[in-house]
Amino acid sequence: MIHHLALGLWLFPGGHLEAEDGSLRGAALRELHEETGLSESDVRSWGKWQDSVPIEINHHPIPANGRGEPEHSHWDFRYLFEGMAAEVLIQKEEIGDWAWVSLDKVPDSMAERLRVVGFE
Repeated sequence: MIHHLALGLWLFPGGHLEAEDGSLRGAALRELHEETGLSESDVRSWGKWQDSVPIEINHHPIPANGRGEPEHSHWDFRYLFEGMAAEVLIQKEEIGDWAWVSLDKVPDSMAERLRVVGFE
């Protein structure tokens, strides 16, 4: 998980879809790389969730921030990647810290979804 500076929250890596992204999964991998330095070769899709299917779709509001972005709706398409040995290099402009966390430290809604798909 990453500590997002603008929101002051521990979150999963992520962000907005860009025009050059070829797929939602590709956008997730790009954002993971931008925020943590982990590349596609540093992670692998977990279990049966390898066919570009998100394990969860979530909708929530994002408050206005000091960078000129107004309050807006955010749709998360969450993909499950398993990290392999790699060095994490955080994006210091947006990320204050990072941590690998156990399932008991994951936010309740996502922990429950991970249990449903069999991730322990």
